[in-house]
Amino acid sequence: MTTPTIHLIFEPLEDPNVTRPQPVDGTWSRTAWLPVIGPSSWLMWTELARIVENGPATITAAELADRIGLSPKRIYAPIDRLGRFRLLTELNADHYRVLTAAGPLSESQLRRRPGRVAGIQADTFGYPGQRHHLRSV
Repeated sequence: MTTPTIHLIFEPLEDPNVTRPQPVDGTWSRTAWLPVIGPSSWLMWTELARIVENGPATITAAELADRIGLSPKRIYAPIDRLGRFRLLTELNADHYRVLTAAGPLSESQLRRRPGRVAGIQADTFGYPGQRHHLRSV
């Protein structure tokens, strides 16, 4: 008996509230977002941003898992975590939109990070204020 091939569809999403978007795999994301969302979710986000770089893309669960070093059964935990932080939204089963740029942390996320991160955020985005999460996609 063979295991069915699961295809996942990802679409790019830009946050209209971020005026100075930063690369998902860049210094800001690594400094601020990696400790917040964790390594497997951060790797997933960076890989998904690469995958949708040229528009919507379909990938098998096995191929996505292989790209970030997880088993296919384990890819949904980082995807769910990205959803909880509104870096990814689920449109329906196995169909998602993923933010293609890293924005600032929210005030509550920023409070949990070392003080230097607030300064980096202020310099990077021009303000220390609250991140405006996408309400609907």
